Amino acid sequence: MSPDFVFVEPEAQAPFPDPGLLYPSDAYTKNSSSYTYRISELIFGSLLASYVLGFLNVSTGIVSEVQFPSSPQSFSPYYQLLSSVSISVSFALLTASSYVSYHNSILTMPSIKVGNLRVDFLLAISQAILFGFSMLFPHTFLFWLGVSLWFILFRQRDLLAELALMMYDQHYKLNPIDRKIEKFLIPKRTRKRTREASKMFMNALIEYQSISELDADAAAQSWQMAPARITFACYTLLGLGLLWSICFNHLLKIEDHWSQLLQLIIYLVVLGGIFYSTRTVLSRRAETANPVSQNKGYDPDYGFDRVYAYAWQFVKHEATKGRQGTARAT
Repeated sequence: MSPDFVFVEPEAQAPFPDPGLLYPSDAYTKNSSSYTYRISELIFGSLLASYVLGFLNVSTGIVSEVQFPSSPQSFSPYYQLLSSVSISVSFALLTASSYVSYHNSILTMPSIKVGNLRVDFLLAISQAILFGFSMLFPHTFLFWLGVSLWFILFRQRDLLAELALMMYDQHYKLNPIDRKIEKFLIPKRTRKRTREASKMFMNALIEYQSISELDADAAAQSWQMAPARITFACYTLLGLGLLWSICFNHLLKIEDHWSQLLQLIIYLVVLGGIFYSTRTVLSRRAETANPVSQNKGYDPDYGFDRVYAYAWQFVKHEATKGRQGTARAT
């Protein structure tokens, strides 16, 4: 922890120091009242229903081929049926995890604009399309699942960088117009400043976690990047999915029922990993960082407000210390 930094708790229901910005509790209320949010809610609910209907539609044709297993080849319909179950449940779990992250991360960000929420609506639509491809071509399931996970991680990284950069620019005195001009004319400098802002913001969250309670600790985790194992799993799914899509029809020189059994085993392993990750997300975020506040302004019982106030003061402290160091050097 920075030895000369002291966090000053804001007064309850006090407005944010910058009149143009909101605390996360107020930002969540504002974002969750938009039409884009309501449409996205409907899409998330429809997705869970579509996974069931998609499975039933595909399994109808498979069930007609089911017979009493009397030879290894007669197990093929069972393998196909269980693979379809794995695909449906995997996408359902991924959607549930995305929904919780949507509420406990994206909607609480003061930096996000209401119009920008349409991206999350398009992401929800893309999950339905990728699920359809996976059910029509089961051997491509791993690849489409990796693509869906990559979209989610990219969206998260982009929004976290935007939140960090907004806080950084406020304290380093770069107004929105200059920021847009620099982004257009000097993208290299913008990327460098974004890295510096993200690093400083992550340091603030890490330091806060060392002194926080359980609720606020979960809130701080909601604003951090996904663990390295999730990123590794994403690129593994993309690589393995692409390889399996090719091998399944062209390079795998084994009988169909054995290839279907191998595919089922791989899909069940993937399903187990998604189930474990989703259970962790639900237990850490849905129960301990519930984004609901009845008060306007700063709410001391609302984990995201405390995290944001701490990070704001931390970045301001670092900016002031940096300017003092520059003045002394001059």
